[in-house]
Amino acid sequence: MLYSFLKYEHLKFLTSYQFIAPVFTYLLWVIGIYIYRDMPVLSSYGSTAIGLFIIMTWLTIINFGRDTLNERHIFYIQLKSKTTYLLIKILYLYLLSTLFIIFSLIYPLLLNVFDKTVSFNLVLIGVIVHLLLSMFGIVLGAFITNTKIATKSYRWLLTIFIMLMIFTKDVLITAFPFTKWFLWVLPPISNLLNQMNSDYLSFLNTNFLLLCLFAVIYILITLKLLIILFKKT
Repeated sequence: MLYSFLKYEHLKFLTSYQFIAPVFTYLLWVIGIYIYRDMPVLSSYGSTAIGLFIIMTWLTIINFGRDTLNERHIFYIQLKSKTTYLLIKILYLYLLSTLFIIFSLIYPLLLNVFDKTVSFNLVLIGVIVHLLLSMFGIVLGAFITNTKIATKSYRWLLTIFIMLMIFTKDVLITAFPFTKWFLWVLPPISNLLNQMNSDYLSFLNTNFLLLCLFAVIYILITLKLLIILFKKT
């Protein structure tokens, strides 16, 4: 059933052609970043990871928004659970994101645009950060489309607002310290990206490992909350 649903989901998504705009936007994003040569490795990977976060949020909203209410009820019956429907959709989107991640990591290596030889350590950090930001994007998109957090008319507006808050989190806290009491609920994306300002970062760095662990825990808690809220819709 899992394979059949994933296959159906993939064919349905491809034939809708709604994926074209976000996919080409991401490809142009990556190509644009690597126009120049002698680029720092981790900060470049950080830039493509930001793009991946945005694009996966976009694709997730499109993907969930395609299913009509009647189609959803049919899926619930076939899969015997609303939770299964939600998790398989998220799994499909995560598998889809791996194609973008491979492109993001391999493309600059083929062009040899980095200012140094890329070690396994740097590639591994790049993979981890891309995987985490991809999941953050999928969870955000799933939250927007599968809970009552916003009506259909305001989904995109709310998404843009949340993204702006995420990307300006550090600036807001510095300018308005009291905001730290509620901005902590946002995903630790800026914290991860700050770790990638130097190519001397090691995968075994304690701060990096703890931040990755926190990111995984954050994702799991958010998924659990999403499932609870989704069951009530």
